[in-house]
Amino acid sequence: MNSNSYGLRNAISGDSFQLDMTNSTSIHIMSISKSNYRVNDYDSHCVEIWSVTKGGELQFLASSGRTNSLSYLVDDLYQTVLEDSKHPRLNNSLTYAIDSYMSNGIVTSDIDYNDLPF
Repeated sequence: MNSNSYGLRNAISGDSFQLDMTNSTSIHIMSISKSNYRVNDYDSHCVEIWSVTKGGELQFLASSGRTNSLSYLVDDLYQTVLEDSKHPRLNNSLTYAIDSYMSNGIVTSDIDYNDLPF
């Protein structure tokens, strides 16, 4: 993909996230870097946000590049999504089933083998 910040010389350098919108559009938040950069190059990494339509049309929305006035907000958004993805929320019935299994395991006397389809 052609990066808005680095052109064709870029690489994904961290987690990327996709949010599907109701209007057949998706938002992509990507951590990218230059393909080749020096260790002390402070402009070698950024986060870009893109919109992709159902037809595949790409639209650049924002970047955390140093020349962008929204760079701190884009970085904060990426860090928030990254942290939130480490703590998934489960519905209560699934949590109960996992907790029950972890404390009791599967008790073979609870299984009615006549109900199994095989």
